[in-house]
Amino acid sequence: MFTQNSSLINLKLYWALLLAFLTVGCTTVSVQVPFAQVEAPLKVTKYALIVRNVEAIEAKYSGLNQRPPSLTADTNAKTTMGSGELQYSPGSQIFLSGGVVTKIDESGYSLRAGVQPEFGNFVLRVSANATWMNGTNSSGDQKETFGAGGYGWRAKGVSQSLFGQASLGYEFSPSVMPFLGYSEGSAKAKIKVDQDVAVDDAGGSFSAEDKFDSKSFGLGLVFRASSTFEVSLTAQRAWISGSSTRFEDSVLTSAGLQF
Repeated sequence: MFTQNSSLINLKLYWALLLAFLTVGCTTVSVQVPFAQVEAPLKVTKYALIVRNVEAIEAKYSGLNQRPPSLTADTNAKTTMGSGELQYSPGSQIFLSGGVVTKIDESGYSLRAGVQPEFGNFVLRVSANATWMNGTNSSGDQKETFGAGGYGWRAKGVSQSLFGQASLGYEFSPSVMPFLGYSEGSAKAKIKVDQDVAVDDAGGSFSAEDKFDSKSFGLGLVFRASSTFEVSLTAQRAWISGSSTRFEDSVLTSAGLQF
């Protein structure tokens, strides 16, 4: 009998802890804010598929069930996202591309435009890149973390960024090109929380916006396996700073494939 009671107590405790864990986790929204990154001067062809990684910091908003909600972002974590873009060139070394950016439960899209003239063995790439990210969604019906239900609320985060960059490469051979570059721009993360009317609370809509400035400089190599396949490796030092954070990464690396 004692064993059965102990098992029942342990089972109730397990479910209570699991419920508490899920409740706490549901009061947080995160959104990715990209770093400014140097682009490799990959060969401009009429059509191309480019796959690369995108480095970012995570803006995380917690305590969204509180009334009024806490809208201060925690931005201490660096993350990596994947990006796939389709590139088109109408000629004259002008290129346009668009694609998706994703990180497990978050996704967005990016647009890129630029020009890449060649001067003998020198290749200059100048471009602008805009990215929009959809953060996670969150909702609940508790006013406090372990409070009673009936206080409905919903939250969502997004981010927007715009960067410009220039990189210069030198073709030592048809298959190898070292390059260096610089990128700079700004980004912002937005959070919106809608809270329903409750017996003792008027509810309402609450929003906040965090702005960031970012820059990076770096160098890298482009390896050309053929006229239609290239691999790039870049090492760069990047900074991103906002009203509540300054993040520096001295070993920001990126890689890209072009088909």
